[in-house]
Amino acid sequence: MSFFSRYRLYISFTVILFIYTINLNSPYFWGDEANNAVYSANTLLTGTPYSFNGRNLLVYANCQSISDSLKSNKIPWIQFYTGAASIYLFGESTAGVRLLYAFIGLCSFLPLYFTVRKFSSFPLFIVCTALLSPQIVLFQRNALYYSIIIFLYSFILWIFHNEKTGFRFKFTASIVTSVLFFHTHQLAALCSFLSLTVYCYLFMKRDLKIYLLSFIAGFLSWFVFFLSMDNASEGEYLILNYITEDPLKWLYYFFSGIKAGVLDFDYINSLPLLAWGVLSFFIVKLRIKEFLSIPFVGIAFINLVTQLLLNAALIGFESHYYSPLRYMPHLVLGSTIALVLAMEKVIISFFKKTNIKRFVLPFIIVSVLATNLFTLSFHNPFLPHRQGYFSWWIPVYLEIIDPKPDGMKSLIDLIAGDESGSSEKTILVIPSYMNEVFIYYLGDKYFIDPQVIPDTNCERAVIENIGQESYNRIYRDLKWIIVFGERALKIPPGFTKTTRLFYRKTGDAARPELTRHGFIGNSTENAMEVMIYKRG
Repeated sequence: MSFFSRYRLYISFTVILFIYTINLNSPYFWGDEANNAVYSANTLLTGTPYSFNGRNLLVYANCQSISDSLKSNKIPWIQFYTGAASIYLFGESTAGVRLLYAFIGLCSFLPLYFTVRKFSSFPLFIVCTALLSPQIVLFQRNALYYSIIIFLYSFILWIFHNEKTGFRFKFTASIVTSVLFFHTHQLAALCSFLSLTVYCYLFMKRDLKIYLLSFIAGFLSWFVFFLSMDNASEGEYLILNYITEDPLKWLYYFFSGIKAGVLDFDYINSLPLLAWGVLSFFIVKLRIKEFLSIPFVGIAFINLVTQLLLNAALIGFESHYYSPLRYMPHLVLGSTIALVLAMEKVIISFFKKTNIKRFVLPFIIVSVLATNLFTLSFHNPFLPHRQGYFSWWIPVYLEIIDPKPDGMKSLIDLIAGDESGSSEKTILVIPSYMNEVFIYYLGDKYFIDPQVIPDTNCERAVIENIGQESYNRIYRDLKWIIVFGERALKIPPGFTKTTRLFYRKTGDAARPELTRHGFIGNSTENAMEVMIYKRG
């Protein structure tokens, strides 16, 4: 590699590092991030993601995601140990929890670059633009599993495409990566390694043994973990159960889930429908086998289809017809790069003159990656809840470079600064999923009402683990009631009510998915009302 090439790599790496780590203290955690932060802090105390820290209790949705021993069992535990390490290294603060995740996301740069340069004349430009795209930046700056699966996916693609390494290295590295992947997010790992196995069966049978055995090893390691976790609640109902109970209802959810997946990927511009439609015209001429035989493209395509079908079969869709695909940032990244690589191949095939190719190719790449101009969802009048921007780059980067005052921080500061408060008093938060945020930021100053439903498996498991006295202590003296955007409560006796505007549409709108993220603004159109009830 020449000095100029190394210099460009150093500059690119530094720019990505800056964007991933600047102002990580803003905005404050949203629900799932706070959930991970609480479990990560508890992991430092107990060695496992335990729901009780000796004071407050995290039992989202009446123990829906914890075992009967009060340990998290929603997904495997790699993200909690990563969060614990980040707190240990950088401190227990908003930025401190997020930093290690951002560094892990940054580590995706080199494996992606050395993979993409095998297929493109513009590898550095493509990788940098993809890693700095608004959706990926938001994922990488979150204290959740997102950056971990982006790195693991990038690393396994590098292993797959690295022809200089021997069988022993490939086999060992893929086994380790598979186990780590399955213990980070089991569904993402299952579809990713299944897609590698299927691709090898179709195009590279010499490597089939490596990825088939890696897939089996990773899956079995997760399955042992799964069998060790008993659920303290009545469990989460999967629509897959409708196959025997009501097949037509399952088909409705299944096809609605596929539609939601296509719309979500179109909406965030990781899979622009029009761009793929134009490309498909040329694919017919190039032959589908030739198109899929580009390893990066073929693997991304098979992975995307597999994940879409599995999500639709198990979950269908979520509220407002959103798809669980938005939780899969490795697919957002992989499909974006795959689309550009496929387009580059088409342009090279159809534009033989060098001067035309040099002009057309960068223009196409910039158009696809820089805006969501081609997304049908943005222009669809029948999807009014999918409000978007002509381009996501400006609002996302403004929020990072020049963060606005965060309503959640000001609310937390208001309660924390109350001189009449007491560490023996309790806060009730509505809706209950906001508990996680208040436990992390105010758990040492107040008890947070866990809102456990009486006389359920959840309550019995909690009392058995922490004792009746600790359980009763949480409910001792209610001081604050915080209500986010819900119907106003009748003022309880002894409480006074105030309201304030919260400049996000929901209390949980600091999410990394562009389909749900609500940008902080100064307009009441982008605000909700928070009711604050205080005793005394």
